[in-house]
Amino acid sequence: MLPAGKVPLAVARKAIRWIHGNLRYFDPFAQSPISEDVRHKAFAELALLCFLLRRHESLRSLPEMRDVLSFVADLNKNPFFETCLCRWNDALVPVLILTATLDAYELTREPGRRKMIQKIVQNSNVCAIERVPYRQLELRHILDAGGFAHSLPSYCDLWNRTLLAHRPNLMFLSDDDVYSITHVLFYLSDFSATKIDFLAEREIERIHETVVHLLGVYIRRKNWDLAAELLAAEKCLRRTSRHSAMGWRLLMQAQGTDGRMDGPYLGKLADHQRDADHLFDACYHTTLVTALAGAIWSGGAAIERAKAIPRKSLHTV
Repeated sequence: MLPAGKVPLAVARKAIRWIHGNLRYFDPFAQSPISEDVRHKAFAELALLCFLLRRHESLRSLPEMRDVLSFVADLNKNPFFETCLCRWNDALVPVLILTATLDAYELTREPGRRKMIQKIVQNSNVCAIERVPYRQLELRHILDAGGFAHSLPSYCDLWNRTLLAHRPNLMFLSDDDVYSITHVLFYLSDFSATKIDFLAEREIERIHETVVHLLGVYIRRKNWDLAAELLAAEKCLRRTSRHSAMGWRLLMQAQGTDGRMDGPYLGKLADHQRDADHLFDACYHTTLVTALAGAIWSGGAAIERAKAIPRKSLHTV
């Protein structure tokens, strides 16, 4: 049996092997019964995983990750990503993720695209349109990560608008509410790379207690998607809990021999939907987030200060 401290990295490596073996399903331009929106979302999440794994030397250097990065870089050449910027506000975040990822690995640098993005941020409504608060945090995080100027409020101001800041009653939280809680902590901490220094220690403790209660709930429900996100959220708070080691042991036990983590909606697939495409749709996010959580828990946030995203200054256009 693996020592508890080595479980997260082992789980992450197996998850990456599954991702590598299923790369063709991440292609948003391939023929598939899965909707185009879902496939574009999966590709953007794959690029974000690559962006964050740059901090973890033992994972980013895996042969599988080199193939994944080549796959992302090749698809980046499709003109869709630039043309969609001028059509939909919602297209900006995925293209920002893709651009920031390839820049971070110095695989390609496209000054023309960066200028186009900056012009859109400055002249369009992208920073002004109404979003739920954690989506505003997502936008701010990826703009900062990509080095783009913007006029969004500070992290502290955006935090004050979130559900988590308003001390929600845990009895009435939906799964979507819990996703908003984990993502708020991801963006505030740059996925655990930065301490959330505008919150007092007692507030961090309160938030951690919320995360611990929810982690226990989702472990009991065997919802490995939210269990993995909540484990990652603990590290974003720089805390561990009574559920941490148990959560990782159960994730390891639930992981398939090929590295796949079953998603919470897999059991709802009808018999005629048990093909490879629908199986991918049901499981890819849980597998991605498990890889991310494993990287964070095994030291993936140990980056140089110069690479961390600034938190106190407000970028303005």
